[in-house]
Amino acid sequence: MKRLFFSCLCAVCCWACSESEDVFYSTTYPVTEVKVTVTLNDAVVSDLTTEQITEEALALIPVVAGGSYRLDYSRFDGGELYVTPSEGAETLVGTFDKVPAASQMTFHYGDWSYSVRTGSYTSTDGWLCVSLNSDLTAYFQEKYGEAAPKQVIRHEYTTHLFD
Repeated sequence: MKRLFFSCLCAVCCWACSESEDVFYSTTYPVTEVKVTVTLNDAVVSDLTTEQITEEALALIPVVAGGSYRLDYSRFDGGELYVTPSEGAETLVGTFDKVPAASQMTFHYGDWSYSVRTGSYTSTDGWLCVSLNSDLTAYFQEKYGEAAPKQVIRHEYTTHLFD
């Protein structure tokens, strides 16, 4: 009888701990504005301009103002990702990973895979909202070597309220 009890207990525990594919939480980040912060490397003479780097950084990630990200959590650390690059555009489906209690997520969809760190900003209406920030510095350092900017951060400002 004890063996049957413990077998049933183990089966229940395994079932309870298994990961479900059901969505238990969903959140959307509508993008209202995209900006890039560029810090040039003053120690190196270069033909690169802030405008050139900004333009290139804006083109690296397809989401623009009017686009959005929807995250459907089916696991404690991620789930399905739905990306609408711009208003009226076809939605791309992928996945996202997030370390619980951390502000960093990694998005994977189509040919794109990149990390974002959530931050906050005050909207023009006075609300504290979420910004999704991608550090693109490593990309530009690899591409331009010594001439690369010191730092390149892409900011996607959303209407999602910051908790």
